[in-house]
Amino acid sequence: MLNLMPEILTVENLLLIALSAATLILALFYHDEKTNKENETTDAKSHSILYRAYRKAQTILGNAELEGIKVVADSKVAARSLEGKYEEELERVSQDLEKNFTQHVTEAEGEFVKFLDELRTRSEQMQLLSQEFTKQKVNEIFERFEQNLTNFLTSTEQKSVSAIELELRAARELINTYKIQQMALVDENIIAMLEKTLSLVLTKKLTLSDQVDLVYEALEKAKSEKFIG
Repeated sequence: MLNLMPEILTVENLLLIALSAATLILALFYHDEKTNKENETTDAKSHSILYRAYRKAQTILGNAELEGIKVVADSKVAARSLEGKYEEELERVSQDLEKNFTQHVTEAEGEFVKFLDELRTRSEQMQLLSQEFTKQKVNEIFERFEQNLTNFLTSTEQKSVSAIELELRAARELINTYKIQQMALVDENIIAMLEKTLSLVLTKKLTLSDQVDLVYEALEKAKSEKFIG
């Protein structure tokens, strides 16, 4: 609530000034009457002079009181007007903040869904490339093995069974090494996906609760898309 003490003090001062002015007018009026009519000094004349002065003082005081009441009323109206404007402005600011927050959350969700779509596309592309690469490597291994076997059959005198075993062992080791490398690559891709997801969530101006909800939602979507076992 606004403080109206300054207006009340002003009204009191106004009344005091009006009373002082009335007293001064009464004294001046009485002095003028006494100077101009020195011969009329009877009690009746003095009473008439005092009565007229009193009436004038009452008129001045009445006007001062009305003016004071008007000032107080105007102050109260102005205070109510300011309170109404303040409440309207506060409501507008609150609505703007809520609208901006909702917009940011919606944008964050849209970007997050878009990012998950990109991750799914990249994962599918990587899976296709991995399958093609694996198929190519396996074909190369079998081709080399077949060539070595053919060479062995055509030159049995120069080749031994141990050479074939070495070739088979080398082939198995190559396949195992390739599988290990592929698994490591998949693990790195999963970690990169999670780190990117966390970075997108943490950069948004969201509350801690909203950030946790988005992270869990990302993990659930990643599981449903088979990004995480």
